[in-house]
Amino acid sequence: MVEQLSGRVAASHEWGELELPSAASDRVVLASIDTYAGHNTADVRMRNAESETMELFVEEERSADDEIRHNVEEIGFFATEAGPITDQSGTTIGEAGVVTTDQTDEGEWHTVSLEREFTSPVAFAQVMSYNGSDPCHVRLRSVSGGYGSEFEFQIEEWNYLDGQHTTERIGYVVLEWGTHQLDGGVPLVVGTRSETDAWSDALFGEDLGTDPVLITRCQTRNGAHEVVTRNRRVSGSGAAVRLQEEEARGGAHVSETVGYLAMPQLRSAMPAEHVATTHERAGVRFSGSRPSDPVVLASIDTYNGTDTADVRLRNVHRGGMELFIEEEASKDDEMNHNEEAIGYLRTGTGPLYDDAGARIGEAGVLRTDQPGRGEWHAVDLEGSYANPVAFVQVMSHNGSNPCHGRIRNVSANRFEFQIEEWDYLDGRHDEEEIGYVVIEEGVHDLAGGETVEVGTTRGDDGWTNVGFGGPVGHSPVLVSRSQTYNGTNEIVTRHRNVSASGAEIRVQEEQGRDDEHKTETIGYVAAPRSTPPVTTGLVEATEEWVDSSLAGVPSTDPVALASVETFNGGNPVGVRMRNVGSSGFELFLEEEQSADDDMAHTIEDVAIFATASGRIHDDADTLIGEAGVLATDQPDRETWHTVSLDGSYANPVAFAQLMTYNGENPSHTRIRNVDSGSFDVKIEEWNYLDGSHDREEIGYVVLEEGVHELEGELPIEAGTTVADHEFDDDEDNNDYSYAETFECNPVLVSHCQTYNGWHEIVTRNRNVNRRGADVRVQEEENRDGAHNDETIGYLVAPQLVLGNRRPIDEFRPSCHGFEFGNSFNEMPNIPDLPANIDNQIENIDREYGLCGGMALAAKDFFMHDRAIPEGVRTPQSGRLFNYLWERQLDTFDHASGWNDLAKFLKFYLPSTFTRAKSVSEFRRVKDALDTGRPVVVGLVYVRAGDGQLWDNHQVLAYDYTESGGKTYINIYDPNHPGANDVVIRVDVEDQNWYDPAPGGAKISAEQRRGNTKQHNVIGMIYMDKPAQNPPQSL
Repeated sequence: MVEQLSGRVAASHEWGELELPSAASDRVVLASIDTYAGHNTADVRMRNAESETMELFVEEERSADDEIRHNVEEIGFFATEAGPITDQSGTTIGEAGVVTTDQTDEGEWHTVSLEREFTSPVAFAQVMSYNGSDPCHVRLRSVSGGYGSEFEFQIEEWNYLDGQHTTERIGYVVLEWGTHQLDGGVPLVVGTRSETDAWSDALFGEDLGTDPVLITRCQTRNGAHEVVTRNRRVSGSGAAVRLQEEEARGGAHVSETVGYLAMPQLRSAMPAEHVATTHERAGVRFSGSRPSDPVVLASIDTYNGTDTADVRLRNVHRGGMELFIEEEASKDDEMNHNEEAIGYLRTGTGPLYDDAGARIGEAGVLRTDQPGRGEWHAVDLEGSYANPVAFVQVMSHNGSNPCHGRIRNVSANRFEFQIEEWDYLDGRHDEEEIGYVVIEEGVHDLAGGETVEVGTTRGDDGWTNVGFGGPVGHSPVLVSRSQTYNGTNEIVTRHRNVSASGAEIRVQEEQGRDDEHKTETIGYVAAPRSTPPVTTGLVEATEEWVDSSLAGVPSTDPVALASVETFNGGNPVGVRMRNVGSSGFELFLEEEQSADDDMAHTIEDVAIFATASGRIHDDADTLIGEAGVLATDQPDRETWHTVSLDGSYANPVAFAQLMTYNGENPSHTRIRNVDSGSFDVKIEEWNYLDGSHDREEIGYVVLEEGVHELEGELPIEAGTTVADHEFDDDEDNNDYSYAETFECNPVLVSHCQTYNGWHEIVTRNRNVNRRGADVRVQEEENRDGAHNDETIGYLVAPQLVLGNRRPIDEFRPSCHGFEFGNSFNEMPNIPDLPANIDNQIENIDREYGLCGGMALAAKDFFMHDRAIPEGVRTPQSGRLFNYLWERQLDTFDHASGWNDLAKFLKFYLPSTFTRAKSVSEFRRVKDALDTGRPVVVGLVYVRAGDGQLWDNHQVLAYDYTESGGKTYINIYDPNHPGANDVVIRVDVEDQNWYDPAPGGAKISAEQRRGNTKQHNVIGMIYMDKPAQNPPQSL
């Protein structure tokens, strides 16, 4: 194990943790920002560097404004112990130490005399404590070698501060210029180069693998202005580096000498996930660690289809991939396959290290074809391993013949593989991209608390039991590959019954063979899932069926719960579902018809909580509940069905949901007698019906009352309250009062637990926020409405955007948007409008609302790290209303002649080539988002003749992704408070002959929520304004 440790960790303006192998009182830690997601001047501050869990954050300076929020960046860090630093031959190449000092004024410099003589020293220093909160960093000068080698430093505050700083711990590292080999052959490149405020490329002269660590520090003080160094595009071969002054300066800086330290990451990550799919291609978006050169391994972790099959991948890139289950066709041409759970692991190319910096393996990607069956490809490894286990994966789909990777002759420093086609094919295969991973056998702790267990077993065509000894989680990911070629018939490996304790593994020949195969050595890697085993979110629904995705529950037997979370329509209503599967579901709002035949219902938000059938464990692997499916009919009103639970619970809370639509009579589930080991449930039709109902599938979830943390650090809470037929009208007195205060507006699912009143009821919720919500029960319209007190169970969890498992790292509408909607009763008159505008927009001040003001104000609070004002009622007057009105006028550019309002009007008018002119506006929006800045965007839904100007809209764009040639812009829409799944889908197309305009292109766009189209978008307008700090009184 090397004495040095390097790696990357994600951080923003908020304190984040970095887990180190142990505490060390004399540890020195250096850190640099190795990405450029946020362009404001910033550096890394840290504290508790001597602890096992140190903390760090990205610190912006505030010379130009009070904004301190910074986008998530990847922070490169280098840690070593104080004292000499030696290479693998024992030669001293540097030294490290700690100095404790203050800064009396901006002219004071501190001298550090080094223990040894350096020929060409390069110095690095870091403020490792946080005793003074004024933004600061270490500035170096006079780095000298020879006799009396030394350097000078100061704690440099920015120019707008007084230059005095309290006592801090300063860590320093001085290294000899050149390329060094640390223990284990780890390359360490140290050098200097001349830099200014302009980006310039630095080449390392050594391949440092995927996403290496780069630490940079200015070595000189040629310019008197304060500077930090910034890095971007850090790759295995080089990076771009620049100097950065405070924002209030002009930005230009004279040339300085910058020292750099570059080396591979000595802490590897290997996120593990499940996804469910069939023979149809499924798109996967990666979450968490996303190396620029990903290597993916995948296996089928269930055995729902017995035909011979394996996993094929294509389009593997940093952000995701596509995969499907590929059968072979030796017996017949039918290649359809049942849905299976696919387990996959990801890492980056290059050496693999555990969390202590010990090398445990390596990964790589190569391209090759397969000339014939007898051809084997040798992979010579960079490292040497005592008990290596090898895995290969075909990561492209250039050749359509079914194939997979086959391995043999795994040794300490090499292995062989081939692209193996099935026997009925000719054995020749087109060039493919092959990913490989070799890992030392054993249980390894990786970066970020991840664990992998690697081992081998002996197996043939029969099932073999494999036991896991490491903490692989309740529902682990398992990937396996045969390591030998004892039997020459073509094979893949298959799994079943994968659990925390182990799994069953076998080899499988093509169907045209006799299915008997010699014993092979099978290598496997098992790991816990990296994300929560649930998905949550909001779906907008009416009385019409709506499709919605269910990504995040990679199960072939998912269970979904649904509750109406708003109270926009007062008629009794429940949620009906159908086609619930791993990739999605359909639902609609179902009214009852006791008073009339009208079943139309206004738009409501429906909360979704979905998980896999089976036991539910928290992140400590404690049983906290279970989920399942009961298939039954309802012969009459009086019949109850008892569900016996697998576990025993002290204070269980039960939920049930109809997940099919076999019977069309309005119905829902009713629960009673919830106890430690069972509960009763029935399909409850309304009183005006006969009470009998066709067979349906009922999904249920039972959870122990209390606050739990699931895998992936997801908090959920289950509890109970008492409610009758009325809401509590006191806005500040929630019927649900959560024990946990949720960061964002959460998802809330509720269900009656008792049968105190025998009239049919559903639960209704409203005013759902991070602290609680209101609840009531609701009888059918033909009843008198009064109902006895009932015990209501609730389940609350943060929103995870449906259809997208990657949480937005920064802005999220449910956290940072207003809780109320854009529904204002009366506006002031817009002042001082030019006549040419005023004459064309009569009544806009009364009709338009404050969507732009809400969007820009949300940006203000977000960028200044201020909590959004609370409250679900739209303010019709007062300080917040006045602020929203002022910011609305700002989006119209009222201070500079109403330019943006005039542009909006121009885009609204017919025959102004709106779609074509929107192309440049769209690109401005993307450019702004690339800098990490939310952007106010005007959306043209209608043009003159089709509607009024105020039928158009303004929103806040905060993120975007690109897929299939289209751009998906994530937006906060003030008309949809709390909704994380609203996007603008934009495609830039060639113009048609009837829509000519300069530029040769136009946008084709629409606004969508989940999978539901809401509006055509005819035009887009960049309407952004700088963020300002809202008044403290708000």
